Amino acid sequence: MLEKRRPRLYNTSTMDEKGDRELVERCIGGNAEAWSEFIDRFSGLIYWAIKRKLNKYDCAYLMGEVEEIYQRLFTAIWEKKSLAGVKNRDNIAPWLIVLASNAAIDFIRKKGFEKNFLRKAVEFGAGPQNEKPGIFLREDKRLLDEAMKSLSEKEKAYLESNYIAGKKHKEIAELFNTSINTVSSVIARAKAKIKRYIEQKNKKL
Repeated sequence: MLEKRRPRLYNTSTMDEKGDRELVERCIGGNAEAWSEFIDRFSGLIYWAIKRKLNKYDCAYLMGEVEEIYQRLFTAIWEKKSLAGVKNRDNIAPWLIVLASNAAIDFIRKKGFEKNFLRKAVEFGAGPQNEKPGIFLREDKRLLDEAMKSLSEKEKAYLESNYIAGKKHKEIAELFNTSINTVSSVIARAKAKIKRYIEQKNKKL
């Protein structure tokens, strides 16, 4: 029932002065036209809420993954008839923000980015950890971002596919129509570049 489309910019000035109740109740009744209007009205809000939560946790992500969370959330709302359980149907924006934030947190936990991507900064030689295990300083993330910019487009794409999207070397090879050996070689070279970049930066500190 959900068409795949890019979210629209959320603008409260475009909201219906009568509130959301009529639109929500039409959606609950299974009206396809109302559901399309619902997506247009709230897509930007949900997209913004997801990105805000991911950024708050310093979670490295691909834009396509944000869109995937966004699409899955709207699909779940429709298929599970979640709107029927909303108490304040005159203003459902707060409910949607909570829903989107929870979806983003589930994504972070599922992918294990705090353990998977940020911890790679230490493997690459990104410097000191915070005193609490598993918690990394924002400076580490900033330095890693700088190091990523030193990579070629191919190196960056392969490394992000591996460490951010969680794809295996075989999947990356199929995605980019190349050999597994090439993928392994490019990723190893990218990691070496990042480690070298970070080590040089740390020596200057």
